[in-house]
Amino acid sequence: MNPLVRASKIAVTGTFGAGKSVFLLSLLHHLHHHDPSAFRLGERRARPVTLRGVRAVDVTPAYQQFPYPTFAQRLMQPNGGLWPSRVHSVQRYRLRLRRAGRLRADELELMTFPLERLMDLSIAQTPTYADWADSILRQIDEDPQASRQARQYMQHLDAPDIQPERLLSVYKSALAQFVFDYKRFAAPSTFMIDLDGGRIEGGAPKAVSQGRYVGLPPHNGRAAREFIPLSAITRMRAPQVARQHEGHYAAYRDEVARPLFGEVAGADTLVVLLDVAAVLSGGRAAFDEQVNLLDELRQLVRGRVRERSALVRSRVSRVALVATKCDLVRVFERDARLPNLLRQLTDPFVEALHPSIEIGRFLCSPCVATRPHADPEMLIGRVVHAAQNPERIERPFPVPEVPRFWPEAYTPSDYPFFKVWPPALQAHEKITRHHKLDDVCRFLLG
Repeated sequence: MNPLVRASKIAVTGTFGAGKSVFLLSLLHHLHHHDPSAFRLGERRARPVTLRGVRAVDVTPAYQQFPYPTFAQRLMQPNGGLWPSRVHSVQRYRLRLRRAGRLRADELELMTFPLERLMDLSIAQTPTYADWADSILRQIDEDPQASRQARQYMQHLDAPDIQPERLLSVYKSALAQFVFDYKRFAAPSTFMIDLDGGRIEGGAPKAVSQGRYVGLPPHNGRAAREFIPLSAITRMRAPQVARQHEGHYAAYRDEVARPLFGEVAGADTLVVLLDVAAVLSGGRAAFDEQVNLLDELRQLVRGRVRERSALVRSRVSRVALVATKCDLVRVFERDARLPNLLRQLTDPFVEALHPSIEIGRFLCSPCVATRPHADPEMLIGRVVHAAQNPERIERPFPVPEVPRFWPEAYTPSDYPFFKVWPPALQAHEKITRHHKLDDVCRFLLG
């Protein structure tokens, strides 16, 4: 260990669409092209902090390196750049820099992962397939809605003739419905978010479940290794099928779940991106899913996780809870209402953590994608709409009122927030405008 280098590991997470790739690209771009007047790294009244010797450090395995140079080149095209829309679900980037006036350099090892992957925490913590399968079936049975949706699957489990392919197909249809209804037992998570970061799309559950894998997908000529929860009676009646599912479960646990959670538990800092506008526009079920995933994250931060053969105690000592994309909210409601909504959403998570863990809560837009309109209930931006705005042209659009408190019950139609394309850089620009991204960065640097 180099005494002149202060190393820290930072894990960035958030649900699908929360903007993990855009957050990381914007953060790296502001550090590589640091402008002290636009990206403040010191105290407000102190002399501006400048950076020296900013450089990337190679990542192993190389295919998981966040492709910053490629993305930065696309971002800075003369006719308006492109932001990343989706990348590999786990990406890494190592950066070394030195703040002027400090003897030690900072080396930041950043990684991103989907928050939905936390649905696999029970797989990482459950040694045997039988225990996991019994737990999933019990949770389905205790949920009236899920029990109705899985009725056909349960009937196939009880059928005199066990048909593995038919069982797999029927369970995938039920699992797709669990995903649409934000059920926390929709595991393995690769069915919802594949290993390339692609999310299951809406539609009829039977149709959209085709092409999704309940476990490890085909790779290097190897067939898919899928597993579903078979009941104890089914496992006894079809021992060969049960053994196959046990093997696939063990492979998924050892190749996906345990390595990821062991790595996250080894991080010093967690950054959790919370898209409040998306949670409002997703209905109450989206809120419940966010709370459930934070509860899974709390278990990971507070406890130990098995990484292959060793138990790893969580090293996380700092957590940044970031209300991201705050520029999608009406200007006068951002500072007035978003902090309260962020506290309400995250208080149960924070209160369950050890008091020694430092918590930071932030409002942030890694890239400001909107600008004010004369009407305070509207904004101007490049609305994401393939039919109405295929050329991604700026136009005014209405913005729903943000509530003061999370409603007990609400539907997606109550808060119809628009999605907006990130801004294109102008010819004279090197970096895009942000909103308080430097606040988050100061917390990360310590």
